[in-house]
Amino acid sequence: MYMFELATTGSISFSDFLVTTELVSQVSEATQLRARLRGVLKQNRAGQSGSVGKHVGSYNEQRGTSSGSQAAGDDDCRASATSVNAADWLTIVKTIEEYLPHLLGVFNCVQTDDLIVRYEPVFSWRTSISGTRFRGAQRIALGGLHYELASTLLTYALALSNLSAATVASLGWYERDRSLSLDQRKRNDERLKWAADTLCRAAGILLYLSTQLIPKWSDHVGSLDGLPPDLTTEATLALSNVCMAQAQALAIRKLVSPSIAKAVDTLTPGPPLDKNHPSASLLAKLHLNVVEQMESAVALLKTIADKRRRKSANHAGTQIGLSANHEHELASRLSASRDRADHEHDDDMVETNRGAGAQATSKRNKLLGRFKLGSSKSSPPRSASVHSGPHDVARSSGHLSASTAGAPVDCDVEISSSLLKYLGFGAAFHRSMAYKWLAIDHGESSSRIGTAIAYLSLSSALLSSSTMRDGAPSHALIPSSLLLNKSTKSGSAGGVVEQELATVTHWLVSYRKLNDTVAFQRVPASDEVTSNVPAGRPALGAKPYTLPSPAWGPASAGYKGRGHALHLASETLHLLDEHHPARRELVGIHATDAETHATAHTHYAGHGAYY
Repeated sequence: MYMFELATTGSISFSDFLVTTELVSQVSEATQLRARLRGVLKQNRAGQSGSVGKHVGSYNEQRGTSSGSQAAGDDDCRASATSVNAADWLTIVKTIEEYLPHLLGVFNCVQTDDLIVRYEPVFSWRTSISGTRFRGAQRIALGGLHYELASTLLTYALALSNLSAATVASLGWYERDRSLSLDQRKRNDERLKWAADTLCRAAGILLYLSTQLIPKWSDHVGSLDGLPPDLTTEATLALSNVCMAQAQALAIRKLVSPSIAKAVDTLTPGPPLDKNHPSASLLAKLHLNVVEQMESAVALLKTIADKRRRKSANHAGTQIGLSANHEHELASRLSASRDRADHEHDDDMVETNRGAGAQATSKRNKLLGRFKLGSSKSSPPRSASVHSGPHDVARSSGHLSASTAGAPVDCDVEISSSLLKYLGFGAAFHRSMAYKWLAIDHGESSSRIGTAIAYLSLSSALLSSSTMRDGAPSHALIPSSLLLNKSTKSGSAGGVVEQELATVTHWLVSYRKLNDTVAFQRVPASDEVTSNVPAGRPALGAKPYTLPSPAWGPASAGYKGRGHALHLASETLHLLDEHHPARRELVGIHATDAETHATAHTHYAGHGAYY
């Protein structure tokens, strides 16, 4: 399973840009909770940055140190996934869950003028799945509360995914442990199910970002051209597919777990298939769904790169011949870049506790940053004009202009190659597993030995390819239906490939011998069998996500607004129409029983069916 590198965020105080006389304690508490979240994220990044999915430079370093040697023991798969235990990821998840209701309170109060905005706030977050080739994850500073909410939810989803991965890693390959009691095995199966459900929760959050929050943000500000790649609709939808693919893989593992525990030949299983084994046809379709999800994610992530290249080309075409104004702009950006150097140590000097070598790396990164035009860091506005209310800046809240939200994102920011490699490897692996189970289904259920040999040949070719055997991500754990021998030296993806290749070879040799002596069936060409591959079948679905209720302010319990004229408390929101201007811009609104009951009776039988 893929371990994401979580973002870190810069410090900010809500009281600096919010004016209030009645909500002072609430605003202070929101600042305190955000500071706690920032501390937890920075601590996680400082202590565990070398054990999670990284940008291309560190990924190559990981491969160079891990591909030559493999640790022994059944528990190696736990260490290779992450050195952070599940409790650490759970701490991050709980911290975000505590902060979110207060952030929603700030968000809604700004919309209703319960909090007056002095100036447009600028929030800074590092990227999680993208970065530059030399400087890694980039810090992006943008204005507006939408950016803060979207970044927090993205971090929340990725933390849930990492929590699931850490939970699975802690289980090891328990299916092969014959010393486990039946109760212990059931508890491990339940933890596996919980990990899959957690991934479905993460997928739901990412789907909410892609289909609701980011489009709403775009409608609010008019344009989102300068977003970091992580917060595009394509990236969040792709990450949702990644989470669902991993959840599906865990569902497959749980499905075959009882069969593995009862298997007699656990080293190289072969024909005949046990009668109590799950349906081979079902397993093939489940694996094919994983392939579809991962390939869809890869296509979406590559779409982001293509769009950025097209925009860069168009921008370059319009910049031929520097005008005096453009030269002035470049000079201003260079000057601003030098001025921002004094503010970098607060957010980027996590490395100060890592020794002299890390300090040298930090200085080198800062030097590269000074030569880089358009650094994405920015300081808060030095002179902020006072507004009469948030609606004076509502249309620009989150607007991606260099004057208010820092310079645009660097053109060389790319999606992490380690993530793309993981998805490519996972798609090929699960496709080979689908071919294997399709072969077993044809050979065992319908005695079509020739077709079974063709599918097994395809599976063997995939597993023995250089991409699979040499390009396995060192940090990836592929939960599968394999029957690992307890003496196997590797719990890594490379060990999984070798074990599955031995299994497929065993089935292939058995079926060829059967065909040469008994069946005498024609072995169809590969194109013939691949054209008959069925569609994938999902076993799980993303859990729909709804924002929590705000801790205070509009849409919270007992809220009383200015003059008590609007029914914006959680218990009276049903008195306002769903599209009422007073509630259209609010977030964290949940339909009450009264509202649901009223909506249910507004439509008569056959409503809208006119003939």
